[in-house]
Amino acid sequence: MNKVLKGLVAVAATAAMAVAGFAGASTAMAADGNTVNVTVPGADSKLNSHAYTAYQILFGTQATSGGALGDAEWGSGINDAAFLEALKADITIGQYFENVTDAKGFAEALSNIDNFPADGANTRLVAKIAMKNKQGNGTALAAGNSTQLDKRAIT
Repeated sequence: MNKVLKGLVAVAATAAMAVAGFAGASTAMAADGNTVNVTVPGADSKLNSHAYTAYQILFGTQATSGGALGDAEWGSGINDAAFLEALKADITIGQYFENVTDAKGFAEALSNIDNFPADGANTRLVAKIAMKNKQGNGTALAAGNSTQLDKRAIT
């Protein structure tokens, strides 16, 4: 799995966790083809009654052999102008986005695993800022199930 896709999956998972106080989605991983599997807590979890929603931040193309996300564009679930402004204004991570002007630049900045390790504090900051700048209704995720989301058309 490539670094950009790992970072995007990490942001998606972390955003789901941010909504539930950093203890939400138990797993999120890229699947083969154009899907991402997200598993949320089931009946045995204290968070079983929590509602989970996925918001599309980016979409683009990826070769079946892997590699970087190409033709990255903003997804329908993010207010991209406000999101970029908030990223740039953040005192902790703003420096990593100061020259970013579009979705491709965002994906490239996020792919730097030194600045944005999959389980790192900076990745959680991106997720929190994304949650504050989400738009639309998103895609509901069922508790206790693994939900497959189309990477090309998450709304």
